[in-house]
Order: sequence, then structure tokens, then C-alpha cells
Amino acid sequence: MPGQAFSERDDVDLRATIAALEARALPLREQIDEIRAEVDAIRTELRRRERLAQVEQRKAVRVELAAGHLPSLEAWVSGAVDGAGSSAFDDYRFLRESATEVRLGYASSARQSLSFTDGRATDDAADLAAARELYAQGWDFGTPQARGVRIYPTGTRAERVVPASEIHLEPRAQV
Repeated sequence: MPGQAFSERDDVDLRATIAALEARALPLREQIDEIRAEVDAIRTELRRRERLAQVEQRKAVRVELAAGHLPSLEAWVSGAVDGAGSSAFDDYRFLRESATEVRLGYASSARQSLSFTDGRATDDAADLAAARELYAQGWDFGTPQARGVRIYPTGTRAERVVPASEIHLEPRAQV
């Protein structure tokens, strides 16, 4: 039965035992607090380094964009630049002029796509081959209501439509 071990002890003795146990626990609590503070400081340093690395990576991408080393989405789809390699959109990073990585299509969609229109109808391309076929047929980026490429920054759901010439791409590093 619970509490039977304490049944022969009086209240004063039990209170004294509690006080002694709490006194023994106090240095352990202080140690735990010191360890937690040290872990938090190390995590803060790791976050600072990650942010610095992201800033440096974005600067490098902006330099590549400014130098004209990254083709525009429009040039890639039109065939003006070589589309060698994979034709899957997920094998490429799509970037705005600010070096912000974006995804193509609707934020709620499971995979990236490009919409094309002939002025009346709309069709979607799930890869480069399909996009080039529609583009070669004279179709333009977007829909009759919204011309351009629907994008959203990675990790958000904030969609917008921009001209295809404002989106640049680079192959993802193969791991």
C-alpha cells in the first residue's frame, strides 16, 4: 500500500526529510541550469554560423547572376541555352534576382510545374520536355488571366506571377 513506509514517521520528521532532499537537489538543479545555459549558447553560435553561411551563399549567387552565368528560365525553356542533363524541375534551383530560391507553380501543389497558354486554353508542363514542346507551339508562360510564371519562395505559400526572364536557374548539386 502506498505511503506505508512513512506511516510510522511523524509529520515533523517527514518535513525534515523533504527539506534535506531538496537541499541535496539544489546543487544538481544549479548544474542543470548551467548546462542548459551552455547548450543554449552553443546553439546560438550554430544558428549564427548557419545564417552567415546563408548570407555568403546568397552573395555568391548574386555575383553569378550579375555576371550572367545563370540562364533565365525563358532562355532555358526556349532552347536558347543548353538543357543538357535532367529535365525534371526538381533537379534545378530556381532563383530570383535577389538570389531568393523559389519553386515553380502553386504552393499547394506536390510538384513543380509551369503553366502555358495560347490565349484561350491553359496547359501545364511538369518537366522541361513538356515545357519546350508547348513553347515551340507558340504558347506563352502563364494563363489568359495572368501572364508569366507562378512562383513562391521556398518554405512559404506566398505566390506571385513574374516574367520568365526574371527567374534564373542552376543545376542542384548531386549528392
